[in-house]
Amino acid sequence: MRTSHGRRLFVAALAFGATTSITPVAPIGASPRSDVHIEVETLFSNATVPFTASGGAVDDGVLCDAGTVTTVANLATGWQSGQTMNFHVDKEFSCPDGAFVVRLSAHLGRDGVEFRWVVIDGDGAYSGLAGSGSGVGLPLPDGSTDGVFDVYDGALIAS
Repeated sequence: MRTSHGRRLFVAALAFGATTSITPVAPIGASPRSDVHIEVETLFSNATVPFTASGGAVDDGVLCDAGTVTTVANLATGWQSGQTMNFHVDKEFSCPDGAFVVRLSAHLGRDGVEFRWVVIDGDGAYSGLAGSGSGVGLPLPDGSTDGVFDVYDGALIAS
């Protein structure tokens, strides 16, 4: 008897878990996610460079359409194999109404640079900003080897 009752409880718990896990509920007052696309010609000299942004985040007023970006922290690991390297980079995106910091985890391999990003801090209009996504580092349009053309895609949530 105990085994049968235990199985029924287990099955009921699984059923409850399955129905609650596939029904996402947003917190009361939560802002909707807005898609974002950002392009930056990143220079290896860590110079402050311009960025442009587009998508729902710009259309919804969550993010400015242009500003500057500066690398504020950079750590490289790997390369022992001579084939891949990882970069951990913090970048500050500045707009006329505030700034926010994005943390990148980038992987340089034989196929180029791929990265994940997440917003870790913000001030002004970007205080409480959240968001994340992925991106790629492509060759610069002018063929220069002084940097990469970074393309960020993801979503932002205003506080």
